[in-house]
Amino acid sequence: MSAATTLTPAAGGQFTAGAPGIPLGRLLRVELRKLFDTRAARVLVILMVIGVLAVNVISVIVGRGEPQSLDAFIQGSFIPLGFLLPIIAIMSVTGEWSQRSALTTFMWEPRRARVLAAKFVAALIVALLGFVAVAASSALSLGIAGLTGSELDWNINEAIVAGSLIMLVTYVAQGIAFGAAVHNTAGALILFAMLPTAVSLLTALVPFLRDIREWIDINVASSPISVGEFGGSNVAHFLVSALLWIGLPAAIGVWRTLNREVK
Repeated sequence: MSAATTLTPAAGGQFTAGAPGIPLGRLLRVELRKLFDTRAARVLVILMVIGVLAVNVISVIVGRGEPQSLDAFIQGSFIPLGFLLPIIAIMSVTGEWSQRSALTTFMWEPRRARVLAAKFVAALIVALLGFVAVAASSALSLGIAGLTGSELDWNINEAIVAGSLIMLVTYVAQGIAFGAAVHNTAGALILFAMLPTAVSLLTALVPFLRDIREWIDINVASSPISVGEFGGSNVAHFLVSALLWIGLPAAIGVWRTLNREVK
């Protein structure tokens, strides 16, 4: 097989020689565009912007005349992103199946693993860009707070900021994993929102689960990380829970995506 050809899926998941595949860079640009190519995604972006601005405005007004810190502004601004950005990530994966565009997508790029990888990287890029936007917005808002007489603290606690960024990336990766595993927007959203909460309740109520709660409950394991506490066994707890809540659904999602028949 020449280097100019790629593999095209045939029945039963087998591959045959076909047309040249799409370069990864172009595929990534396509997936970045598709993240915001629906009305629902654009509405969520608008809600994120409104949410970040609202958090900053409220912080300026409520803290008028009081000491204000850049860390506090950044942490508050991350809340709308952490809530809404994973939903966009979920829709970017499930949309291929719920909107029946998978046939077109995998016809142009039959290497389905590359499509999933491009979706994952695109979502992470957006998360990082969101972090930059939040940092800029927080700095601007802190400057405005100084005009109200507040004492400003421009120092950044790197651990807290790193923890907030790690949590944002974790939520986005978890959204991609659940979307790939379920292939249905409503189902993925319900599982993403409800399953960790249900496990948290079980680990709090069932005696024999309490001893391993920090290892299997991502809400508990991520709490120290979100505030920059990386000491002790916090990182180990977080990594194991992330493997359970991201790695497991991601593995299921990759298998389903590679083997599901496209109609």
